[in-house]
Amino acid sequence: MSGVLIADEMGLGKSVQALAVLAATNAFPAAVVCPASLKLNWAREARSWLPNRTAVIVDGVRPYELPIADVYILNYDILDAWVDSLDGISALIFDESHYLKNGATQRTKAAIRLSDRLRDDAIRLCLSGTPVVNHPDELITQLRVLHRLDEFGGARQFRRRYAGQSNLPELNRRLRASAYLRRRKIDVLTELPPKRWATIIVEGEPSVMQEYRKAERDIVTFLAEKARQAALDAGATDAEASRCAWEQSIRTSAAEHLVAVSALKRLAAEAKQKAIDVWIENFIASESKLVIFAHHRQHVDRLADKFAGQLRITGGITGASRQASIDAFQNDPSQQVIVCSIKAAGVGLTLTAASDVLFVEQDWTPAGMDQAADRCHRIGQEDSVTAWVAICADTIDEDIADLITAKRMIVDAATDGAQTDDESNSILADLLIRLTQRGL
Repeated sequence: MSGVLIADEMGLGKSVQALAVLAATNAFPAAVVCPASLKLNWAREARSWLPNRTAVIVDGVRPYELPIADVYILNYDILDAWVDSLDGISALIFDESHYLKNGATQRTKAAIRLSDRLRDDAIRLCLSGTPVVNHPDELITQLRVLHRLDEFGGARQFRRRYAGQSNLPELNRRLRASAYLRRRKIDVLTELPPKRWATIIVEGEPSVMQEYRKAERDIVTFLAEKARQAALDAGATDAEASRCAWEQSIRTSAAEHLVAVSALKRLAAEAKQKAIDVWIENFIASESKLVIFAHHRQHVDRLADKFAGQLRITGGITGASRQASIDAFQNDPSQQVIVCSIKAAGVGLTLTAASDVLFVEQDWTPAGMDQAADRCHRIGQEDSVTAWVAICADTIDEDIADLITAKRMIVDAATDGAQTDDESNSILADLLIRLTQRGL
């Protein structure tokens, strides 16, 4: 399977399909080129689906000696600097390949150079849910890096043949017959669960992460000192007794630390802001609708101003404004995005015009997350719903996601699926225990 553009809608597993091709053809070492915001996600997917293979993230514009690995992951912005250093590659994957639609850009020229360095029978894959955003010409460079453009008579013949609307059905037939795979959710609905959870792991902006690290160190140091004092006050005589004493103390006072932990959550959300904006922009290009949930009002407002044309649902708006936003999102095809507060919009609303939900921030309970996602996953929804959770790497985002997943498994195992009243306090306390352990 070489020279193929996989154009499935978002959420149908393009990256997993690509990794499966590598495994099936033993096409290693491989290089994955993607937007910078997706490098961590690719590393995570590679390690998950290819457990016996090594994956390395490539950084910087000054090439260095790369360690021996099976999968090298680098971003478009640095590709030009690394082309000549990627020798012996057996497979090449371009994720979000519509980034290559402009043949005049440095990244596209570098992509073509790298593709041409590979032997003719090497694996070449492009992945994009939106391979054509505005005009069929955007396929030319993607077909070029796949070594498929000659089958369409080259760039000049492609432009001449498919410049107008009349020959587009022919183009679609020829693409599907040779180099193009596309599935929509509706095409595979019977194979999909009604609601799926997907994780987007991104790197935080360095300047914000610096502030985050300081804030995290402060709370970790404070909690560790509090734990030591609790163990001392309890007269604990061994490690087990000491641990029980300080854990009990931390759990009992969990609510007192909510403000400090909320500050960490806010900083984590700020750190992933740029990466998530890129993700949303890519999603909007698919012309599908998206419901965005956040916790802090500042993030709701910023995203609504930037992407939603002011469509938002927060705790401070009037009932009329709330309903106007819902009606516009549900009924106006041009309104692709609505931004909601988890608390204000997590129950009682119907937003079934979308089958994709993005959590920029997480709630404190799995029930809160489920209820928010169920604004789309309810009567009237004819599609499988994908709930995307944006995680900032190396922050409490990851801890909260782990704890919510574990709690969801417990809740799902219960016969009635009910949650306890103190579930949010439980997750907060578990998070504080983790932070305390880092300081001890």
